[in-house]
Amino acid sequence: MRDEIVKLLEENNNTGDTHDFAAPPGKKPYVLLVVGVNGVGKTTTIGKLAYAFTKAGQKVVIGAGDTFRAAAVDQLKIWSERVGCHFYAKGMNTDPAAVAYETVDYALKNDLDVCIIDTAGRLHTKINLMNELTKIKRSISKCLPEPR
Repeated sequence: MRDEIVKLLEENNNTGDTHDFAAPPGKKPYVLLVVGVNGVGKTTTIGKLAYAFTKAGQKVVIGAGDTFRAAAVDQLKIWSERVGCHFYAKGMNTDPAAVAYETVDYALKNDLDVCIIDTAGRLHTKINLMNELTKIKRSISKCLPEPR
């Protein structure tokens, strides 16, 4: 069993393998909205994505759009400092769509390549949370009329 675990870990070890982390040409900033249910690792994934893009030479901003979970903003700020990328937040209990818009605007003004925006954890069965995603997308489209 030990050998099998080692084999699986080696297959999934992607440290240092960041050559394919590049924003698509002509999509600047490349916007990633990170969505998922509570507790699945969105914040950690954002940190890892930011690290990989930054290591590959991309200029990245992390937007703290989960403005309702206590510590979400702080955790993303710590990730941005570890990674050495930009960070945008408006604080707790602010409008996530406004954070998304302003993060994209920040990326445009600072000529950044990648914009990774956190969103609150949600279940697809909660219509108000799903409507919030539509609002976030609409808000971003005011900065970027074409999808990126």
